[in-house]
Amino acid sequence: ASQINQLGFQQQFGEDRNRILVAPLGRGPYGFYSGLSERDVLDVIADAEATYANDPERMISSGYSMGGFGALHFATNYPDRFAGMVNWVGFTGSLRNIPSTDSPLDIALTALTDGLKPVLDAAGPINGSVAYENVINYIGNLRHIPSANLYSGADELVQVNQAIALAQTYDRSGVAYQEYRCVYGEDAESALRFLFNAMARKAEAGFPFEG
Repeated sequence: ASQINQLGFQQQFGEDRNRILVAPLGRGPYGFYSGLSERDVLDVIADAEATYANDPERMISSGYSMGGFGALHFATNYPDRFAGMVNWVGFTGSLRNIPSTDSPLDIALTALTDGLKPVLDAAGPINGSVAYENVINYIGNLRHIPSANLYSGADELVQVNQAIALAQTYDRSGVAYQEYRCVYGEDAESALRFLFNAMARKAEAGFPFEG
């Protein structure tokens, strides 16, 4: 919702392209789209579908930061309802989502993390290590949903290690995706260009992604 209220956003991404933009608040900033928070989004979608003429083949799940997690959550949990997904620096579900290098150090760190997992899981949302779900585990559900993902090399909240881990998961799952990385975490111009390009028609016949 914070992005949709930016100057010119609704005009450029909505009215100019004949789109309906829906930005549910999810019952507040701490729901991570679970329970009542998820219900709020589904109810808003249902209301928009009942109120306006719409094309299911052009419905896109998208979001920024926690909303990026929401975009991943809804696209992976309800893949039959979306034609595409745009994830803008979205949290992947756990701070323990790190790249795999298959090095001895990486193997040792993975063993240590696995050993601490019961303690970290018990702490849960208190230390921010776990959201509602580790959505990265469900990337395989996007096999029929084209997706675009933007991450930053300097983001202080969703670090680049999560972006690399997400890309590795896409690769292992054999799911088609597009990824963009920029330097600055709050580079609005690059982010808006990414969003515009992600939702524009693609030249590749196998990737007809248009919101």
